[in-house]
Amino acid sequence: MAASQLSTMQQLSPSVYLWEPSSHDAATSIHPPHCPAPKLILLFTWMSAQPIHISKYISGYQIQYPTTPIFTIRSSPLDFLYHSLSTQRQRLSPAISYLFATLQPIAALHPTTAPSNTTNDPEVLIHILSNGGSHQFCTFVSIYQSTTTTAFPPHIKILDSCPGRATFRQSVLAFSSPLYSLPFYIRFPTLVLIYLLLGVYFMAIRLRLLHDPILRIRMALNSRSVAERRRCYIYSKADPMVGWRDVEVHAMHAAEKGCMVRRERFESTGHCAHVREGGGGRYWGIVKRLWEDQGEGGE
Repeated sequence: MAASQLSTMQQLSPSVYLWEPSSHDAATSIHPPHCPAPKLILLFTWMSAQPIHISKYISGYQIQYPTTPIFTIRSSPLDFLYHSLSTQRQRLSPAISYLFATLQPIAALHPTTAPSNTTNDPEVLIHILSNGGSHQFCTFVSIYQSTTTTAFPPHIKILDSCPGRATFRQSVLAFSSPLYSLPFYIRFPTLVLIYLLLGVYFMAIRLRLLHDPILRIRMALNSRSVAERRRCYIYSKADPMVGWRDVEVHAMHAAEKGCMVRRERFESTGHCAHVREGGGGRYWGIVKRLWEDQGEGGE
């Protein structure tokens, strides 16, 4: 059942999937009047995330917010290293158009003159997973703002297992993680190629021939946005791909810039695996409290 979760969604582009609630879901769901459900959920997955793993998040949100449409935006190594901005614009445009038309109905008619959304309450719940999801999110926001010429809607942000820093070892782990289900005769030469390409890539960064993409992501995520209401970092000491200290430094810098920051540190969960601990009770409790603005959270 979980493995087919993504296949039941509408695939709007190679990267974008949409789930919309049924009329029955809307009729039977009850939310407290002081805290309505999100109008939209944007889920930015980690690089090469498999459908069976993405399904844990989709089903969790369907249970928690059954009346809220969910966009799943997937990430691949080509998105990170190769695809041009025009290609990314084509891939992400279905979600951007939907978000704009749903939350900016006036601006949709007059995109160059409409005022930005000034409501105090968040409307969108953004869930970002790993550096791959962070890259897709930053690209998404940039294209949204340049395409619609309006401010991004009010939102809260969950940063799961991100952002890290660009190191050779962690990059190899990130790019090679999807290979371990493949036969050895495919996995081994592909792994050698990854080592070679990343070696050249990091040498070019060291020689200042290329910019550090992860550093750019870290800076973009902390560029102060009046649309962001609050954020929560979910991370682990046992994550082999993203160092917990790197996450905490980023959270500290975000707080210094005026962001409302919460941190939830796990002790033994792996990369993008915190949702599995204890059946997901703690994880989905974090999401609920952040959306409803309950308490400060903590380690």
